[in-house]
Amino acid sequence: MEIAPKTIYGRIAFFHQQCLQFEEYHTQKNLHKLKGKTLNVSMDKMKFYTNWRKGGESKRIGLSNLCSVENDTRFVLSSTLNLDHTSDDKFIKREARKYKDSEKDNYKRRYAQYVISNNDSSLKPVENDELATKTPERYLLVHQTYVLLTHLEKLKRFYNTVDHVNLFADNDSGFEGAIPAIYHDLIKQERLTAILLRKSKGVSDEKIKCADIEQFLVNLAPKENVKSQWYRHHDIMPATQDVDFKLLTPIDTTAYYNVSLHGVDNYFQMSRRRINMVERPLPTATSSKKWNGYGAYNPKYVAMLLDIFRVYNNFVLTNEKSLTKNKFKKNQVPKTPAQHMGLVDNTFNVQDILEFSVERLTIVRKIKEKSSIKSSIKPEVFEVNIEPEYIS
Repeated sequence: MEIAPKTIYGRIAFFHQQCLQFEEYHTQKNLHKLKGKTLNVSMDKMKFYTNWRKGGESKRIGLSNLCSVENDTRFVLSSTLNLDHTSDDKFIKREARKYKDSEKDNYKRRYAQYVISNNDSSLKPVENDELATKTPERYLLVHQTYVLLTHLEKLKRFYNTVDHVNLFADNDSGFEGAIPAIYHDLIKQERLTAILLRKSKGVSDEKIKCADIEQFLVNLAPKENVKSQWYRHHDIMPATQDVDFKLLTPIDTTAYYNVSLHGVDNYFQMSRRRINMVERPLPTATSSKKWNGYGAYNPKYVAMLLDIFRVYNNFVLTNEKSLTKNKFKKNQVPKTPAQHMGLVDNTFNVQDILEFSVERLTIVRKIKEKSSIKSSIKPEVFEVNIEPEYIS
């Protein structure tokens, strides 16, 4: 279309800024509407690569996007990428070299949150990956521990508002340690149930009846100073028969029947299909240089596109397609995930996001307030006694 790259990148940056402002405004304004609700949240990481830039180098950049999605509504509560593209990366890298951060223990480093050295083991998002990886030439990779703790802290504004949260996380040692540490207050108040999930390995062949599930769960309650073990999910639902679960908190029947990672898995599938930069690798025929067909060369714009898609998914993309496939739901009104959550009452379109302005909304609100004040003032009625004039 003969559009200059600078124009495209400038538009992406503008869309990104508009999406973040739009999302934050409506979330802060309507967060109180979530009071009294129960959320079934699934959490996992999506891992992908960006391409190498210099010829003959063939080293890629490994990224992972940590997401938490509400299973019942498809609403993405938060997504956190292990990339910082807002800080002054040149200054930080120069300071890290000056103070020899890479030679110190992690707890003594000035910039411990960043991956500065190419020899760092956390560079590989996929374990035992044979392909070489490196740190980005621009911007900064963030260690997974800091990404996870930040992500969990960001979710607190949702979890502190609702009545209860059933949190289902993929099997990860970081998740197992961080969730009880960050949410210890909610767990103590019995407002959060946390469970790790993995593909079933047949660890338990015990067969129980549905009527015995209540007693089964009581016996599974994690005991203090005792490491929890994996159990097979005994639900009768076919979609979850091949799932093992591990308790991080006591569990009840409500959480047991909702055990699933389908929310976050579905969102990752949508992301890979709609954003070709995060598709799974398509290596070339030659084995000397592994190159992803649709991989990005600048990770900053991948981060922006992921944020844009999250807001689009939450506030614009409806469930119309799934409703038309179900003959029993054809007559239902399509809704967005934000509507299903109860966060907003109406559907938005792309134009609403692109034209969004907090200043304009403030001006409109003040005009409405002034007009309502004027309309509420009743004109004063003066009684004037005029004596009639008689003309003879």
